[in-house]
Amino acid sequence: MEDFGLGFASFFLLVQITNLVVVLCLRFQDMILGIAGGMVGFDMFGMVVYGWALKPFTEDVKLFIGGMGLAIFCSLIYKIKAFLKMQEKL
Repeated sequence: MEDFGLGFASFFLLVQITNLVVVLCLRFQDMILGIAGGMVGFDMFGMVVYGWALKPFTEDVKLFIGGMGLAIFCSLIYKIKAFLKMQEKL
């Protein structure tokens, strides 16, 4: 079960990437579409590196990947809330 938690811990990485993107979107308002598109690349790169770095420490890879999948789903919900709050500030 700790493998699932280790995979789900990637949620905190995704939240930090989302917060960085929100700050960049507020600062550079004329480049929002490019920054949002780059967020997909940042998320992918972060998850691949996270999975590659921590995979040797897991016993059950399927639980680890399942935790990462749940983290991606939860981060999508967080992204929706963050971008709706950001839209009010624009």
